[in-house]
Amino acid sequence: MKLKSIAVLVTFMSLLGGCVTAPQIPVKATEKFWTKKDIKVGIVTTSITKPNVYLPGAACLLCIAVAETANAALSQHVDTISVENDLSELKTTIAERLEEKGIQVQVIDEFIDLNDLASFRSKLENSAKKDFSSFKNDNNLTHLVVIKFGLIGMHRTYSNYIPTSDPKGVFSGVIYLVDLESNTYESYEAFEIFKAAGGKWKEPPAYPALTNSFYQAIEMGKEIITESVFR
Repeated sequence: MKLKSIAVLVTFMSLLGGCVTAPQIPVKATEKFWTKKDIKVGIVTTSITKPNVYLPGAACLLCIAVAETANAALSQHVDTISVENDLSELKTTIAERLEEKGIQVQVIDEFIDLNDLASFRSKLENSAKKDFSSFKNDNNLTHLVVIKFGLIGMHRTYSNYIPTSDPKGVFSGVIYLVDLESNTYESYEAFEIFKAAGGKWKEPPAYPALTNSFYQAIEMGKEIITESVFR
């Protein structure tokens, strides 16, 4: 596994909308939305990021090499972790919740690559940064739930080659509901969860306390994702 260091900063800034624009503020769906008639909601996710070890703050080449070496055993363990099945179920969970409200739902099996979508600019409040109109045209949808996965794995901060924290489980992402007619957010929520080990973390090769904290972060994130649209 190639550990992540300074690139993690770029990753999360991109997750929130990029370093040259203001982050999107949270948006909550109104009660009026749930009374709308003749709506059809699609549900799609980005690809599920393979768990990794992130080392922000190890900024020089020597620092990165030292940090990677110090966390090599943890990295080997993280290579054995998979959350694909857990996170793949989120679309079904949200679909069931929507159907309970009498809403037509289409679960989209293919992953969405947001980089493939054209940028979108509008003076309307809470406009999406990407153009999702193709989902309206191709799938006959009125709205689209997008789950964008971010950091998944372990996170340990550094100051150059010196660690400034113990590793923590990390899970981040964004979930939003797009009105495909106006290309605006009906709801929008970003999250970033860090969960420290409940006990001694340095227990190779299985790192039980730290691994447990990671799965706790995943469960906390799943709850945010499944509730976000409905809050």
